[in-house]
Amino acid sequence: MKKWKASLQHMGKLSWLKQRVYRKSLLIILLAVCLPTIVIASGVKWIGTKQMESMVASSRDHQVALSAQRMDDALSYLEKISTQWAFNREFGVKLKSLETFYDYEFIRNIYTDLLLMKESNPLIEQVYLYLDRPGVVYTDNSGTIELRDADKPRFHRLLKADNSAMWLPEFGTVGAAGTPEKSALSLVYQLPADSIEPFGALVIYLKPSGVAQMLDVSSLDENGWTFEMDEAGEPLGSSAKSAAMAYTQQEVLGLVEGAAAGKGSFVYKGKDANYSVSYASFKRLGKPWTFVTVDSLDQLNSPVIAASTFVYVLGLIGLLIAVVTAVIVSRKLYQPIRSLTTMFRTEAPAGSEALDEVAFIADAWKRVNFESRTLEQRLEQQMPAMKEGFLLQLLQGRLQSTKPAELEERLRVFGWETEGVGYVTLGIRFHGLSPTSGRFQQRDSGLISFAAVNIA
Repeated sequence: MKKWKASLQHMGKLSWLKQRVYRKSLLIILLAVCLPTIVIASGVKWIGTKQMESMVASSRDHQVALSAQRMDDALSYLEKISTQWAFNREFGVKLKSLETFYDYEFIRNIYTDLLLMKESNPLIEQVYLYLDRPGVVYTDNSGTIELRDADKPRFHRLLKADNSAMWLPEFGTVGAAGTPEKSALSLVYQLPADSIEPFGALVIYLKPSGVAQMLDVSSLDENGWTFEMDEAGEPLGSSAKSAAMAYTQQEVLGLVEGAAAGKGSFVYKGKDANYSVSYASFKRLGKPWTFVTVDSLDQLNSPVIAASTFVYVLGLIGLLIAVVTAVIVSRKLYQPIRSLTTMFRTEAPAGSEALDEVAFIADAWKRVNFESRTLEQRLEQQMPAMKEGFLLQLLQGRLQSTKPAELEERLRVFGWETEGVGYVTLGIRFHGLSPTSGRFQQRDSGLISFAAVNIA
């Protein structure tokens, strides 16, 4: 318990963070623990979102083609019925030759035809029969309406168009007294249908809600919507439910209009979200229309983002645990180095190990190794004199009190074998070496002794 308390106190001082090797070891352990979590979480998010975008694009391309074909079939059926009504004899030259204000039976037939035409298809909201002279409009629900001066020019332009049948993105109705005008996708036929000099027009207004419902079938969820555009880039209908969707639709509309291919998909990165855009083209009355779907990738990717966020949270928790574990493990791994620095610190300047413990240990080891080699060399130089001194003490009887085991140990230290080996001491006395004999000088005693030892 005391050791743990001391260790915690030492950790509180953060002195161990000053050690370079310890810091490196701690960082390596932290990277080894944290890096896999970061890579896995990032991989889940990146691969998951890319895979989701690819799957959505592939699925939407197929779905858009089917939806475009379904809408093409629905509008083709509407055009077929409307064309039959446009060739009705009631809408022929008789409209120009008769006094329509006073031919009540003829007017009643017109109202009946307009009502039947409206009921012939659920997409039709209102049907107008426009006569340029005297400038009136027959409707299925409001009777005969005399055009105001502000409405006459836009209705007259219908007769100047190059095509006898056309689709208009937005064509306004004629508001009665106190009733605001409304604009809707409209199908227009010049009357008479087989005349080169038309004097009237049949205007069929489609229900905006019906068009939006027909488009809304293709959206993936409440965050996606679809719309149509003509060859001029004008929207023909949309299932957008909010102002933000309408704003994004304008941005996407320009991108789709600039696309060269008749169909395809791409990712549009908006200010607040990313969208998967798929489009396909088909023709209406000889004019190309484009069917476009827009899906919010942020909503589609939310499960993937939630999974990656969950991995990040788990990684953060694991990171906190890993930091504590790494500190404990690194301190255990660092303990041998700490012991070595403590052992070598006695002969080194204080604080010299703070920069790099390994370098400090290496320098201390070199210093100890050098001193060891120096002492070994000195010992080798003094070994013959030590052996000689030991033998002299042994011969002179000065080691009689020493135990045999200690003598054997000292013999082994000097390099002599003691196991199963016997030694005999031979003493040789030289005569005639005194200076009085006259044969040798005093200075010759060393040479004579050396020669005598070699001879012995």
